[in-house]
Amino acid sequence: MQIENLQLFCDLVETQSFTRAADKNGITQSVVTQMLHLLERDIGETLILRGGHKFQLTRAGEIFYQYASEIVRLHADAVRRVQEVGVTIGGGGELGVCHSILLNQLPPVQKQFQQKFPAVQINVRYGLIDRGHEQVLDNDVDLGLVCYPRRLPMRVNLSRTNLFK
Repeated sequence: MQIENLQLFCDLVETQSFTRAADKNGITQSVVTQMLHLLERDIGETLILRGGHKFQLTRAGEIFYQYASEIVRLHADAVRRVQEVGVTIGGGGELGVCHSILLNQLPPVQKQFQQKFPAVQINVRYGLIDRGHEQVLDNDVDLGLVCYPRRLPMRVNLSRTNLFK
């Protein structure tokens, strides 16, 4: 059984009309009828009594509808939750900054970052301008922002980085 067929069955029960269920799903009434026949064949029970314009669920149809609607709801919840998670960035890190960046440029950027990634905890260490370079080289911080950069040999150590848990 496919989730689409369960959804279609639920729509059929809720609208109590093959035509309205078909319209709701952008398909023909014939497709709804075929889907119902397939479900009834798979289950081995009649789910809906058809006669004239009267719509009536059998006892098997009532039970099947209860479970089908719950499965459809759980499927929608699962899809929604997975899409909400996406790529989750969590953990934390150490940021080294010089005093003037800490006072002037960092606050609005830090606020924006925390709104976008609330699960990330950034600890900010500030110090004198020259100390920022040494903090990075000594692996005291994961990232350093300095006012006056100087060219240093590139040494990258990602072993401390735990932003992408």
